Amino acid sequence: MIPRACVRAQSARCSRAATIGPRGFSCSSVWRGLVRSPLWDGIPAPDREGFFGAAAAELPVGRVGETADPARAFTHLMTSDYTTGQTLVVDGGATVGAR
Repeated sequence: MIPRACVRAQSARCSRAATIGPRGFSCSSVWRGLVRSPLWDGIPAPDREGFFGAAAAELPVGRVGETADPARAFTHLMTSDYTTGQTLVVDGGATVGAR
C-alpha cells in the first residue's frame, strides 16, 4: 500500500508541474526501493548479504537494486522534455507484490 503522505506529495508535485511546465521546467521524482549501496557497509557482510538475499527472494525481479537502477530513472527524468508530474517507482516490483 502506498503511504497517504506519498499520495499527497504526488498531488502537490502534479500541481507544481502544471504551474511550472509552461515555463520550461519539469517536476518529477523517483521512488526507489531497496538498493545495495555503501550506506549498508556498517552491517557485517554475512548479515548484510543474508538480508539482501531474503529481500531479493521476495521481489518479483529476484534481486535488490543496484545504484545504477534508480540512477537510470533519474537520467530519464532529467533528459525527457515530455515527462513531468510523475513519480517513477524503481523497486524491483515490490509495490506490485511479492513472488
